[in-house]
Amino acid sequence: MAGVDVLAALTSSPLDLRPPVETIAHPTPTAGVPRSRPPAPNHPGRRILVCLDRSTLAEVCVPHAVSLAKTFGSEITLAHVMQPRHENGEPQTNDAFAWEISRQEARDYLERRQNEVSQVLGRPVDIRLEQGRPDERIVDLATEVSADLILLGSRGEGGATAGALGSTVLQVLSTARTSLFIAHACSGAAPEATPKRILVPLDGSPRSESALPAAARIASAYGGELLLVHVVQEPLPTALLPTSEDMELAQKLARLLESGAKRYLERLTRQLEFQVASMRALVLRHASPAQCLLEISQKERADLIVLSAHGSACDSSRSFGSVTASLLTHTTLPVLTLQDLPEPQPRNAHGADATLAPPSPRASFAAASA
Repeated sequence: MAGVDVLAALTSSPLDLRPPVETIAHPTPTAGVPRSRPPAPNHPGRRILVCLDRSTLAEVCVPHAVSLAKTFGSEITLAHVMQPRHENGEPQTNDAFAWEISRQEARDYLERRQNEVSQVLGRPVDIRLEQGRPDERIVDLATEVSADLILLGSRGEGGATAGALGSTVLQVLSTARTSLFIAHACSGAAPEATPKRILVPLDGSPRSESALPAAARIASAYGGELLLVHVVQEPLPTALLPTSEDMELAQKLARLLESGAKRYLERLTRQLEFQVASMRALVLRHASPAQCLLEISQKERADLIVLSAHGSACDSSRSFGSVTASLLTHTTLPVLTLQDLPEPQPRNAHGADATLAPPSPRASFAAASA
């Protein structure tokens, strides 16, 4: 399949292919939880929602938010969701005084982070203090503030084991239909993340290529190296390939795909050479593409993985494809996943989707013009 003109995409169009829509947030009524001023409507599609739970583990996402906001000219909203104690497994209580104390502590925390991030970013930052189930409010809040990227730490105060995703993150992954950035918890995070080696998995489809403009923009901003990777699935001898002739035919096809992939990546690197100073292309063969990407990201010491939410197969009923979901849940590296699906389509009178064909790809994280 012929690739899209990546150079044209980088120089003439933003990543957000949706028409601008001026939207003012209309927060749901929540007793006793004040909200800051809604974000100005003149930045549609250029807002990052940063989710914090007041733990140092979750704050690992803040340097990445600053880095992305500087690179793409994005606005930032810092959000904290207060979960009622009985929803968190604690005894239910009607102690309004204790709740007010907790609310004020959360407000003070957000305001401190707001001041810190504003100073590093060099412009104002919004805050939102919410109440409810964290995963539900995060997804709804992204719509309310017109955020096209949700940024979370891999785990928070819930205490998930190192390298594992927390329950809130997993729930957001299962329901969010927007771009996501997952920053894995670590100690000693710098004030700003500066990725120097960015891995971009590509399967030859326009969907996977929709992540290239964002990856190239980040690499260019920090003088980083762009590593384009394609994995050819290695055929294995099974009952489906019982004879040596069958295996030889499968191996011949794998070699054909390998040579085609090399030509494909060479073409992309030529298109990107005026945008990114340092690039490499790798074509690998492995029985499991997802496992291969995990291994090569560690071997190459990548600082960031940038990829599309779906590849060529694109099951539009799922927020993320199988390879993307595997990387999100198993890697310990920061992952920027760009959503290629359009906004949810209205259903027709018979309750069926308006179209059964895979939708055209989009990348919802807008790149500011140079």
